Amino acid sequence: MFVRRHVLVLSLGGLSALAACTSTSAIPGAQLAPGHVVNVQPQTRSLLTESSQRWMVSYITTSHAGQNTVVQGLIDVPKTPPPAGGYPVVSWGTGTTGVAPQCAPSLAAAPSRLEFQNLLLKQGYAVLRTDYEGWGAFAGRPDLEGRSNAYAMADLVTAAHALPIQLSNEWIAAGHSQGGGASIWVASMKERTPSYPLKAAVALAPTGPGVLKFLNDVADGQPV
Repeated sequence: MFVRRHVLVLSLGGLSALAACTSTSAIPGAQLAPGHVVNVQPQTRSLLTESSQRWMVSYITTSHAGQNTVVQGLIDVPKTPPPAGGYPVVSWGTGTTGVAPQCAPSLAAAPSRLEFQNLLLKQGYAVLRTDYEGWGAFAGRPDLEGRSNAYAMADLVTAAHALPIQLSNEWIAAGHSQGGGASIWVASMKERTPSYPLKAAVALAPTGPGVLKFLNDVADGQPV
């Protein structure tokens, strides 16, 4: 059981590479509460070797423009039985893998940081991994949009509790690069998931919108 809220930032000295992918179209948001499950699809296989069962869910979250939109996420549970109170939950924010539909983490052939997610599963955590706004089946992606990325991570926790899984109400936000930046945003949104208290945020080499100015300044020969 988690006992208090922490924010941990680990700088790994690197930035995620932006894949040569471009988004194509947007999807209008449904007028439903954030975290509302639109669709659930049990998955027969997972790239996470420590996963015993996986679901793909489509659910409602909030866009960068403050409107309802739909995103997809994956939910993996450990091979071990749930402890009293349910599996502790980690909502994982992935780094950038590209912005076209086929670049979405839920569809990628080799998503980033699989070894870290496998370690979490082996230690008994349920691992939730969202696509951010506009990724996957729902193109029109704003890149490095920390607030909407954080909404997607938090709202997947609400969506996961609608599934027939024994989950703890307490959860941790963790992520790498763009997902690390989103985890820091999650830590600032105390009231986003009032029924599911956030107990910690772990940011690995976090990046955010400021990295775009950094890259532009480097390209233009400006001081950085």
